[in-house]
Amino acid sequence: MASHLFAALLCLALVLPDLLGATSPPLATCEPEGATAAAHLAVRHINGHHKHGYKFRLAELLSSNYQPVSDNCVIDLQLKLSQTKCHVSNPKYHEDCEVMAPSDRGASANCNIRLSVTGGVANVVHYNCDTKAEPNNSEMAMICPDCPGLSPLDSEIGLTAVQAAVRQHNQQSNHLNYFGLMEISKLTSYYIPAPSMGTMMGLEFAMVETACRKDSRMVLEACSPRCPDRAHHVFCKATYKVRGREVDELECELYPAKDTTPLAVEPTCTLFHGSPEDEACHRQLQVHHKDVHQICPFTSLA
Repeated sequence: MASHLFAALLCLALVLPDLLGATSPPLATCEPEGATAAAHLAVRHINGHHKHGYKFRLAELLSSNYQPVSDNCVIDLQLKLSQTKCHVSNPKYHEDCEVMAPSDRGASANCNIRLSVTGGVANVVHYNCDTKAEPNNSEMAMICPDCPGLSPLDSEIGLTAVQAAVRQHNQQSNHLNYFGLMEISKLTSYYIPAPSMGTMMGLEFAMVETACRKDSRMVLEACSPRCPDRAHHVFCKATYKVRGREVDELECELYPAKDTTPLAVEPTCTLFHGSPEDEACHRQLQVHHKDVHQICPFTSLA
């Protein structure tokens, strides 16, 4: 009984900050002193629509410009955002997430954002962000020659390594259902000059609960992911010895499903990667950086 109570309290502690943030957005007005509130509202909106990679926090309000429209206004912002250590599947509120240090091989995003304020209500109209590694590999090599370098997220060796880590997690996990790969979140590579080591890869990846039970005869590749709100999610870090094809130091965090209402038939959903939305994102991006998850451009349909 005590263990069930602790688990319930833990789940509540994880989702409560996000729920509170969702019900009390910052107030953005047509007054210049409301620029900071407008910036925080914009970052909250960006995280709410960001479906891959990591959450972001506001690093700097670079500029703001107000254009009166009748009794309302349009606000143009230029913001610098910093990547956090929280994956998008992590229920923690983005403001509570730790920002990645340079040694974490994180990213930053410079964003141009437009908001409209009508009747005292602010809404994001559109934004476009340039997301890139900070520092990049060349800059990092000058600062720390022996530090890991970022590898492309579509690396074949990286995919092989992560697939091995997914299999290992499913073998070791007590969860009833299989977890499938949601995405490769970050890949780094480095070299350790020792006979049993050599080239190493740092893996960060996310998994999503599938509809397949482990006691079924389904192969993992044929299992469909549960829908985002109804799926447990897992975020993992591991190291991989390329020479021996060995997964080491696998550490994972399990995030609870938001909606646990029993259903007669459990729905399944498609993943973001490879979806029409993902393809549209790639078409709209002006510059492509293969070693980070970029923020997709956004335009309101309202």
